[in-house]
Amino acid sequence: MVSQPGGSTKKSKFTETQIVSILKQADADIPVKDICRQAGISTPTYYQWKSKYGGMGAIEAFDVGVLVGLAGLVREATYWWMIEYNEQHPHDSLGDLTPAEYRQQVPASSTFDVSA
Repeated sequence: MVSQPGGSTKKSKFTETQIVSILKQADADIPVKDICRQAGISTPTYYQWKSKYGGMGAIEAFDVGVLVGLAGLVREATYWWMIEYNEQHPHDSLGDLTPAEYRQQVPASSTFDVSA
């Protein structure tokens, strides 16, 4: 995503890994104007990318993208694990019953509160 005036963002057609790869071409002494022409970008875009990604290798750019993507996956996996562990997994402290089985065995007059 690229910030635009007014706070809006514009999605780049290049991935961070591709941007880093384009920037690395300058290390091979290829003139910036040729790199820009070949990539189909403007010279100001090149220098904006260089200020943002200049010290980053392809691995670091990949890692940033992967970590951002993993956050949602971890959150969802944790949610489903909690459901399974708390609702379907037998617990020693409940006499090797699942919480659902234990709730069925608790008398209605019990002070045990099942509301969540």
